[in-house]
Amino acid sequence: MIGWLLMCVVAGVHCLAVASGELVIVETPSEKQLYYEEPSMQKFSKPTGVLLAMHGCGHSARDFWTSSETCPGCYGLPIGLTTTKEALSRGYVFASFSSSGPNGCWSKYADLMALHEVMDLLRIKFPRLPLYLYGVSSGTHPPLPPSLATLIAHCVVANALSR
Repeated sequence: MIGWLLMCVVAGVHCLAVASGELVIVETPSEKQLYYEEPSMQKFSKPTGVLLAMHGCGHSARDFWTSSETCPGCYGLPIGLTTTKEALSRGYVFASFSSSGPNGCWSKYADLMALHEVMDLLRIKFPRLPLYLYGVSSGTHPPLPPSLATLIAHCVVANALSR
């Protein structure tokens, strides 16, 4: 809890501390909304990792959660809800944010800073957990510079081989 509040102060984001299993929405410095949910701590002693979902064109982060008091604008599409449920049931923190490109597509230039901010926030909140990117359609081509994309690929392969 103290680390999360410290992250909010240091990163300059608006956030609330909530129990696991609840959707959290955090505003980043560039005014993006990061949505995430932790797995139930009744089932897992700690999360397995963090899965950051990148939606496809014409979609948004709101596809992954149903409408609630926390997110009245969420509309939970079936495939999005299934993906969220499966990740949480396997112990992963599930996170997403929306692109800023036209038609909901990812923009290599407009979304690059936001992606870095989101990844930094997730690393601060979950410092010892591996971070995985999951993409659907245009989300399979996130706005990453080649060096970061290569680093992530090496980390994912190394993580998979070490299990």
